[in-house]
Amino acid sequence: MLGNLTKNLELDNRIPCIHKYIHGKIISRDGKVLKDLAKEETKIQKDKIEKFLFINMIPKGLHNIFLKEMESYGLIKIQDKRTIEILNK
Repeated sequence: MLGNLTKNLELDNRIPCIHKYIHGKIISRDGKVLKDLAKEETKIQKDKIEKFLFINMIPKGLHNIFLKEMESYGLIKIQDKRTIEILNK
């Protein structure tokens, strides 16, 4: 952490714990919203993911930001406005 302070707060490429946790829960289909989906299915509707995020205490106003962060870390790929592809990492 002190290294980051001396280098003008450079960001490292490690994935934050909350993003890994949510990604793991989505892959395992844990929860009421995703339990009816097949584990092999990689494309999920965005509204189901948003319900899942809301249940897992991600504030509603931060859903799009959170999903864009997950995409930048390579955990998901946003296909269009309604479909999200889950990448296994």
